[in-house]
Amino acid sequence: MCSSDLAICFALSAWIPPNELAIWFVVLAASSVRFWVGGKFLELKDPAAATVRKWHVTLACLTFASNAIWMYPLYGFYFRCSDTGQMFLSMIAAASMSAGVIMTPSSGRMIWAALVPYTLAMTIPPLLVGDPFHIVLSVLSLGYCLRSEEHTSELQ
Repeated sequence: MCSSDLAICFALSAWIPPNELAIWFVVLAASSVRFWVGGKFLELKDPAAATVRKWHVTLACLTFASNAIWMYPLYGFYFRCSDTGQMFLSMIAAASMSAGVIMTPSSGRMIWAALVPYTLAMTIPPLLVGDPFHIVLSVLSLGYCLRSEEHTSELQ
């Protein structure tokens, strides 16, 4: 994950100051604590149902936070990028959402922990730009997100 994050920071450095990219990178790296938490859950031996629910909710919340941090550039950086940078961010969001939701079909909470940050990030910033191209991008992104949710729900 860190090498791709660094590559993204490098690409965005054409528009975004390095200190802002560094802060995002550090916060993003810190959000990977969710993987450690998930690993600790998997180490439990025959947990009670209440324990499983507590861990599940915790992991869903951490996943939501991590996805929101991952999508922050679409809010914090999108409007300062050229059209090329904006499309780059949209492409990363779409690819990330595809990967994120396909790994979560066994859990409704985890699906929403992925879908909500990605859908909002992919639809709101282009819509706020307001020109016809960005409005179409927003509508297409919304359709893509809804289709991803429908497909993931079918797998449950």
